[in-house]
Amino acid sequence: MENFSKQIICDAVEQLLFGKAQERALDLVRYFYDNGMSVVLVDLNVWNVMFKDEIVCSLWLFKGERKCYSLYVFMEGDYSHVYSKFPLEESVVKIALKHVNKCIECGGRCDDESCKTVFGQEYRNICGSPIKFVNPCGATMASVKKLLEMRKFSIFNKLVLT
Repeated sequence: MENFSKQIICDAVEQLLFGKAQERALDLVRYFYDNGMSVVLVDLNVWNVMFKDEIVCSLWLFKGERKCYSLYVFMEGDYSHVYSKFPLEESVVKIALKHVNKCIECGGRCDDESCKTVFGQEYRNICGSPIKFVNPCGATMASVKKLLEMRKFSIFNKLVLT
């Protein structure tokens, strides 16, 4: 079943993304599998990335404002602080803070009550997941991978989510 799920996401990436965006997305999928995570299809072009039966992040292939598909990476879990036993470089924290998932009037239930703390800073109107990346590359992709490792660390050590 794992190979089937991997093939589905790879096929979708190859059909909907092009050039460097496609290469980066396929590299990210390989990264998941190489690092003990699995990918589960939950809806058309929407996948949950799992580790030990918990969601690490969600991937969407979504047609955005530019009318072409983009890779959206929604980070799941508690990013309210840095774990003392899993230090993060300040550059990773800064990149994460630039990608806080503030609602842009999506029509959902993202109001002033939907506030979350992301690395010590409180944000209102958070739309679902606390952090969202669109077509990450370079230092941003490296930060995505570091945040994934942090999430895996919290799951593996059964750290409480807030």
